[in-house]
This record gives sequence, structure tokens and C-alpha cells, in this order.
Amino acid sequence: MKSVYPASFVILSLFFMAFAIPEPSGRWEATTVFEENIESDISLGTMLLTHTITNTLSVTCEDIGELDFSSFPTALIPTDTTFLEFGVPSDAELVLNVGTIVTEPVSETNYVVFEVQINDAMGLPSAVETSYPPGVINPESQTCIPIFGTPLETGLFHFELNCTVIISVFGSPFELSNFVFDHWIRVLPNENGIPGCVYPFAGNYSPIATFDDGSCLERGCTDPSATNYSPTAEIDSELCVYCGEVPDTDLCPEDIDADGFVTTADLLLLLGSFGGVCLN
Repeated sequence: MKSVYPASFVILSLFFMAFAIPEPSGRWEATTVFEENIESDISLGTMLLTHTITNTLSVTCEDIGELDFSSFPTALIPTDTTFLEFGVPSDAELVLNVGTIVTEPVSETNYVVFEVQINDAMGLPSAVETSYPPGVINPESQTCIPIFGTPLETGLFHFELNCTVIISVFGSPFELSNFVFDHWIRVLPNENGIPGCVYPFAGNYSPIATFDDGSCLERGCTDPSATNYSPTAEIDSELCVYCGEVPDTDLCPEDIDADGFVTTADLLLLLGSFGGVCLN
């Protein structure tokens, strides 16, 4: 005998679906918790952290394939704040864990994950970068998200991975096109000085260095076949001049050896010709 559902049942079913399906135009954030009550003079040795997942502070990319991530949520791990230091080269690591379930934060409803794709990354400090895979990330997998560079500003930064997440709604795929996985990064002031090359004429001059660490490298033409070859140059200037070429010295007449830089080598050439007679 054919079953007929009463009108009241159909109305209730449609009412339930209206609340079960997330709004497609929303901005969904898998937000980590950050403790705002951090002293302004915090140092690397006195970090006050709020942990939302226990024992995640030591999780790195090396744990992918070795650690059981099944107890972790679909999120950026660790959820603890990452601390960097101004002017100090940094190499931190985050792991994007894609589980079988993702929580839509507006309704706090759990959905089955079909796939995740990272679209963009934003919110990093100046001169700090990241990288991520361009393809689809499947459930029950992890992806390394490195954070690298030399921070050139201090403060608190809200790093965000903007993703497209395909979830299951009543067994059918549904796209959350603006789902954000986030992480807090705090760049601390540098109280110990910044080592580096402080001489502007060097090939690896650092404008933020506060004291010289002896790492300066001479820039010049490193091609022995060039007429302005510099045997002591350690970084190529890409301004080599070859036989038959006339270097343009009008822009910088002090650049005697035509390597594109005014260095001690030019001074030595000038002193070597001092007292000579110039003939037309």
C-alpha cells in the first residue's frame, strides 16, 4: 500500500532543512582561542598561553604520518599562539589537520567533510611568508603549513587560511566557499640587538641590523672572462662588462670598475692612478 505523508510532516521536514543547511554566503571561521590578557612586556621565557587542545604545542610537520591525529579537530595545529622575534629569521611550522568532521561555528553543527582546498593566506607580519599545496586535501590527512621569514614589525597578527570546504548535507555535497582556519602570531620586540651586515656597500647588507656579525660579503663581477672581473667578489653583481662593451659610467662616475657599486675597489683604483696625466 502506498504511504502518504501528512502535510504537517512535510512542513516540519522543510523547516528542519532550513536550519540544517548553512548559509552559503557566510564567512565561516574555525577560530582558535587567544588569551587577550598578555602583559605588554612579555618575553620569550614568560609566555602566557591559553590551550584549547592539550599537548599540541610540540606538534610539527615531522609528526605527519607518525602521530595519530584522529583525536584532533579539523583545524590549524598547534592552536597555541606562535611567538616570533623582530629581526630574527624564523622557521615555524603549523599543521592543517583535516578530519572527517568539521564544525560550522555559527550553528555549532558538525558536518562530514568531503574535501578542503586552500584559496589564500593572509594576516602574516611584514616579511614573513607561508606556502601551501594548490590541490584538494582529503579527509583524514594533514598538510604542512610553514611560517618563515624575518619579521619587520612587532605586535599581534591574526593569520588566516581562507578555504573552500565541501561538506555533506543529507548525503549531498554542499560548498562552504569562505571557510577560515586561523592562528595567532605574536612578534616580540628584539631586546638583544639584531646581528647582520651593517655596511651598505656589501652584497648582503641588512638595513635592520644593529651590530655587525662579520658576515658581510663583497659584491662584484664573478666572471673571470669579464673585463671588470673581481677575484675577491663573493656575490655576483650581474653587471659584468665584456670586451668590446662600453660601460655606462655617466650615471655613476665614481664606479671606476663599472661593477654597479662604489666600493673600496674603486678607491684603490683611484689611488693607483693618482698623480697620472690624463691625455685626450
